[in-house]
Amino acid sequence: MSTLITVTVQKRREIGIMKALGANIAQIIWVFLGQGTIVGLFGTITGLGLGMTLIRYRNEFSHWLASTLHIEIFPREVYQFSSIPAEVIPRDVAIICISAFFICSFAALIPAYFAARLDPVKALRYE
Repeated sequence: MSTLITVTVQKRREIGIMKALGANIAQIIWVFLGQGTIVGLFGTITGLGLGMTLIRYRNEFSHWLASTLHIEIFPREVYQFSSIPAEVIPRDVAIICISAFFICSFAALIPAYFAARLDPVKALRYE
């Protein structure tokens, strides 16, 4: 959402030109909603990839943290296990990914709506 708000402010002139040329509110909303959807899609795919990689190499990462930075995430004397257990449930991963994507897409509606309501005269006045 913050990225789209920044883009909306930076693209004020272009939005004004689109409105002056006859673009309606729905068309401008779809431009920013499309951008929010793309950002959400790439963010979800990146998060899924990094999360699955970290889960796969969780014990190696824990050993690296302990040996390099002297940070022990789960002290063995407290938790009584030699490796960090993990269970990946595909249904839960799918629900989380789909939810994250829809939240990103929904968050794009707010800046898209404000961009669509921009007055073309005010947008082009100081250019």
